[in-house]
Amino acid sequence: MERGDQITIRKELNPLGVVLTAILAGDLLYSPMAVGAAMLAVGLTPPSLFVVAAIAGQAAWMSPTGRLVMRKLSKGEFYYEHHGILESSNMVIHEPGQLLSTGSRIGLTNLEAFQSNLVFGLPLFKEEHEITISKRGHSRFSRREIVRRARLMLGKEIHDPSEPDTVGYDLIDRNCEHFAYWCRTGEWRSFQIEDSLS
Repeated sequence: MERGDQITIRKELNPLGVVLTAILAGDLLYSPMAVGAAMLAVGLTPPSLFVVAAIAGQAAWMSPTGRLVMRKLSKGEFYYEHHGILESSNMVIHEPGQLLSTGSRIGLTNLEAFQSNLVFGLPLFKEEHEITISKRGHSRFSRREIVRRARLMLGKEIHDPSEPDTVGYDLIDRNCEHFAYWCRTGEWRSFQIEDSLS
């Protein structure tokens, strides 16, 4: 080897790194057994299992993947909520709500576009709030399954699974919250519509 020659160092994940990365990405459901097996594969001793498993569990719990997110826009007392499912840390699957456009389909967008101050493609609101994680309803599925359910709908027009022949965006019956809430719980509901009609 001559002076000035380039040295390439390749780093690859060991079994523990592969498992932890997959858990954080939402591709693998968190399991202390899977983490423990990966730890043994790289030579870590069983006493450290509880520490690593607890850290991995906390990291998986904090991972945003599969969460139902909400952006709130307001003008005075009137407000509008837009909902979606976090596909990854920076991408959201949502029904864009193109009320004035035919053929609106469920799509994948980045957080910046999801947070834009537009409703039906128009700048209707003055005040814009931060994106928050919605706590409405108890999640019936793992976050990996929530993302899988959302991905299955990509490119399709929104529809209530109990009425598959009725498709297309409808503010009252088939809006972004109906879709996102269904991905998370299996129920077809929109709380903002229920609140406004009650």
